[in-house]
Amino acid sequence: MSDIDHRINSRIEAFIDEINQLAQRAARDALSTALDRTESRTTRKRPKRAAKASTRSGPARGGGKRSAQELDNLAEFFFVYVTQKPGQRMEQITEALGYSSAELALPVKKLVEGGKLRVEGQKRASRYYPAKGAARRRRSR
Repeated sequence: MSDIDHRINSRIEAFIDEINQLAQRAARDALSTALDRTESRTTRKRPKRAAKASTRSGPARGGGKRSAQELDNLAEFFFVYVTQKPGQRMEQITEALGYSSAELALPVKKLVEGGKLRVEGQKRASRYYPAKGAARRRRSR
């Protein structure tokens, strides 16, 4: 092997070693970042729900049946929110109100069946609006 071939091979080997070191460093940094994010998610405290004394009565329920008054209060709470901010999806509404979509399903169904609420779209793309004239009927009470 000539001197030039030897020099080329040694530079190629040095270059490959440098690339390997950079790749290992990048992998370590990426892993460290991912672990830091995971750790911060698990140690981060979840935000507390705002107290809604007007819509909930007593301690948190454990899957029991809700009273008619509680359902009516929750339906009214939902309706007032949708009247103020029409066109939002359930995901946005649940986040703003602090309830799960399961907790709001029955009150929303009653509002729709009662003609107070209008739904456009399907499934997750559904957007909620007060029915035409429903906001005026509510104010005139």
